[in-house]
Amino acid sequence: IYTGVDVLAERCRIEQTLIQDKRQPNLSFFPLSSNVTKLPITKEQFQELIDELKNQYDFILIDSPAGIDNGFQTAIECASEAIVVVTPEVPSIRDADRVVGILMSKGMEKINLIINRIRPNMIRTDDMMSIEDVTNILGISLVGVIPDSEKIIIASNRGEPIVLEDKNCLPGIAFESTARRLNGEEVNFLNLENFKNTNPVKRLIGKLINRST
Repeated sequence: IYTGVDVLAERCRIEQTLIQDKRQPNLSFFPLSSNVTKLPITKEQFQELIDELKNQYDFILIDSPAGIDNGFQTAIECASEAIVVVTPEVPSIRDADRVVGILMSKGMEKINLIINRIRPNMIRTDDMMSIEDVTNILGISLVGVIPDSEKIIIASNRGEPIVLEDKNCLPGIAFESTARRLNGEEVNFLNLENFKNTNPVKRLIGKLINRST
């Protein structure tokens, strides 16, 4: 009903915009704008909204728009650290390299990397960049490797978090482990031999273990 644009226009209080997750009592979603009211928000206005929220939460995750236009520049202005999410494809890595450069020029000291939609069978046949290839190019700390899976599509269509899937759901386990690493825990990368029906990904185990040590 309300968004951050409405808060700035003083049409509502910021508490009225927050959408509470039905499963996690400590998780809320704050919509900055809607499809109807896509008005430009300045860096100063964005900082004002963040300042209103930051004392109520342990973490505020800002979902930055794709690319490096004004939306991205506004989003990073209030951030104290960054998570760069890439897929193991040349265009994605090229864009991520530009993003990392901009973040560093802004004085961002803590920049972490998540490699998404890994397909081990394609890495095995040299049809996809490996985890080591990506980390060597970007040169930032690896905190997560998310295997591609049809379960992500199913969970997205159902509107359900992948982390609530069964214990053998590799993407869900990978996401949860990534969150724990970001929270300062020492968590080993997945030893995929512990799970059934994962023969194609066994080739990645050595690289994952090497990166974690």
